[in-house]
Amino acid sequence: KANDLPAAVLAAGSSVGHQVGPAVAATGDGKIRAGWAVGYKSPIALYERTFDSTGKPLDVQPRQLSATSEGPLRLVATANNGWLAAWLEPEVQLGTGTLLARHLRLQSFDAADQPGSVQELAVLGPGQPYSGLATAAAAMPGVGAAVLLATGTTDTADTADIVRLACVDAGGSKVGLAVVADAPAKARRGLELRVMQAGDGSRSYWALWSESSAKSYSAKGEDIWLRTFDASCTPLGPAAVLVAGVDSGATSIQMSAPVLAGSQLGSAALVWNRREEAAVKGYTLQMAPLDAKGTLGPATTIDGPWSFEVVSHALLNSNGGLTVALTGLGLGGGTKVATAANLTSGLTRYMLGKSQYKIALASLPNGVPVLMYAMGTATPFPGKTDSSDVYIQILPAP
Repeated sequence: KANDLPAAVLAAGSSVGHQVGPAVAATGDGKIRAGWAVGYKSPIALYERTFDSTGKPLDVQPRQLSATSEGPLRLVATANNGWLAAWLEPEVQLGTGTLLARHLRLQSFDAADQPGSVQELAVLGPGQPYSGLATAAAAMPGVGAAVLLATGTTDTADTADIVRLACVDAGGSKVGLAVVADAPAKARRGLELRVMQAGDGSRSYWALWSESSAKSYSAKGEDIWLRTFDASCTPLGPAAVLVAGVDSGATSIQMSAPVLAGSQLGSAALVWNRREEAAVKGYTLQMAPLDAKGTLGPATTIDGPWSFEVVSHALLNSNGGLTVALTGLGLGGGTKVATAANLTSGLTRYMLGKSQYKIALASLPNGVPVLMYAMGTATPFPGKTDSSDVYIQILPAP
């Protein structure tokens, strides 16, 4: 159904450098805040540009957020149509270039794009490289926001050992920093952070991650953990909750690439891939409700089987519809995005192409999904064998 999609918009307006790491947020006034990085190694420049709900740029030129970052960039919508940006900034020794520390930083902006001061949320030692796949951010409108970050003890691209949560108030000032998980010899990844609202109106941050005792993805699947925090990063409960496990006392499910699709009052939808055996080969897309206590409900198959296709992102849109991004080799290869009007209806699939990677999703106030992705270009960035541009794609409402 690729022809059913409107044309994608080049976020930067032109092919400048090696554009990667898309980030997107949709504010309450219907504006799209699009962010990306330029460069493939530190120092990496970070940019943001504002678009209307149709993908028309409202800024003549992109705004530079940082010229010396290490990435990754995360954007989050806040109260009163504001937004914030979070990223990592390296500190190096002059002359030698030796890495001394990494700084987790955040900057807030109001509806008129007037910036607040840059806040330092955490300082990480040089032996704690970040995992580019293990970062997330979320906001409690009118209360504050939080950034979830995983770091490791070895410079590995997709695994990490230590997970931290940093919280700021509505003005962007730091109010707390917590260690979410730090048991040794664990590979943690696939971090998700959401704001959940219980039936009594109280709100909390839900930090969700997958975990394995191995430093690579397990063919059997991984354990899924959940921990909740208040607005100041204080844990709500003494320990993390094991949502589902491979060989554990919790619900035993073969999980791969789990994502938290979103939230409704006191509940959420967990989406993941399950490797099928016996008569059914390949992978199916599974979904199950997750209640406020971290209890996983019955799983249902919502798509598949595929020869190999992994759910990389999922979003419960503001109108209750579900949007998932699928990447892999199955069904023609490449990256696809699928939408459903609700959690039980069938998926409508849209083929985006075979070169997309690093996807970000957001939902406009009217429920229309907004997708950002990086796509390979024909002209490589100097020093690289490949290069990419970042695009915005407005999707049909589920």
